[in-house]
Amino acid sequence: MPEACKLPDDWYERFELGLKEFNEGKFYDCHETLEQCWQEQGLLPEEMQDPHRQWVQGVIQIAVGYHHLERDNVKGALKLFLRGFARIKKFPLITYPLDLGPFEAIVQSTIEQLEALSEPDSLPNTVQFPKVIHK
Repeated sequence: MPEACKLPDDWYERFELGLKEFNEGKFYDCHETLEQCWQEQGLLPEEMQDPHRQWVQGVIQIAVGYHHLERDNVKGALKLFLRGFARIKKFPLITYPLDLGPFEAIVQSTIEQLEALSEPDSLPNTVQFPKVIHK
C-alpha cells in the first residue's frame, strides 16, 4: 500500500493523546490534537475514508463547546454541542474500544441544561464535564 493511502504510524497515539487531553479538561489542546488526526483521515482516498472521521469531528466540536463554556460563551458552546452530539450519534464509533454511554449521557445533559436556561449568558453550576472511557 502506498504511503499516501494509510494513516501516519503515530496516528493512534495522537488520537489517544487527544482523548487524554479531553479527559484532563484540556479542551483546546484536545481540539488541536484531534483536528490534525481528522485532517489526516481526510487525506485518504475516498474508498479508504474512515467512517469514524465524522465521529472524530463530533468530539472536536464537543471539546470546543466545553472550551467555550469555560469562557462563559454559553451560546457558542450550545451551538457546538448540538453539532458535535449529532455527529457522534449519527456516526457511532463501533470499532474502537470505548464505552461512550456515560460520555454521551453527560453531553446530552449539558445540552438540556443549556437549552433550559432562561438567561442564555449564565452558566449553570451543575454542568458536568464528561470523560471518554476505555472498555
